[in-house]
Amino acid sequence: MRKVLIFFSVLLLFGAGCGKKEARQPSFKPLPLNVVAQVNGKNILKSAFDQKLRSLGGAGQNLDQILDLLIAEELIVQNAGKPSSMERASEAGQLIQQIINDQKERIRAKIQVSREDIDAYLQRNEASRFHLLVIVLSDQDKARMVINELNQGADFVTLAKQYSLEREFDLGMVLPGVLDPEVEETVFKLKTYGFSPVVSTGVDYRIFKRVPLNEDFVNAEIKSEKFDQAWEDWLAKLRSSAEIIINSRLFK
Repeated sequence: MRKVLIFFSVLLLFGAGCGKKEARQPSFKPLPLNVVAQVNGKNILKSAFDQKLRSLGGAGQNLDQILDLLIAEELIVQNAGKPSSMERASEAGQLIQQIINDQKERIRAKIQVSREDIDAYLQRNEASRFHLLVIVLSDQDKARMVINELNQGADFVTLAKQYSLEREFDLGMVLPGVLDPEVEETVFKLKTYGFSPVVSTGVDYRIFKRVPLNEDFVNAEIKSEKFDQAWEDWLAKLRSSAEIIINSRLFK
């Protein structure tokens, strides 16, 4: 089995992004066969490893990643001042998840989003995140009529409520690759507050309008990004001072 950096998979499994800090490598030493690893002197039992393996689907799983996950979980439990969870495999899952959730909430509670954060996000994502409205029409003549009204200054939302075949005219945020390519080619050229020409889908006719991204959505996106980084930094701090020993009799 390959010697991998501890926490590589844990950052992915726990939702963190790619960090700048290098993970501290564990040492490999012989331990009793019923112990897969030690974290700051506390044992992670093979029974806990086997239980985690079964819970993730059993055969075919990446054993390195499962070990990494268990080591990370043990560090999180130890940081919370709880008894070693991995010496009681049957109790581990529920306890660990509660501790993880509690820590995540503490980190989230400290995250703030400034006006500068929002402006930077909007500038950074202007070309890749679109908030779209749409009017869906059954025939081309009606679509041309709606376009004429829009060109004369009619309100897009009012026309959508009056003519659209679909009651839900607000598509929300749309990312590249979500719409059909021929539709994307048209709507992703729109400037904010601009509306498209009539777009035929082969089934109906559509007119799109681009509006500014909703700031509630932007705020949530920024908080999510900041949380990922804060969670990653917190895990990195834990591992930076941890003494981790992997059983060389079980993992090569």
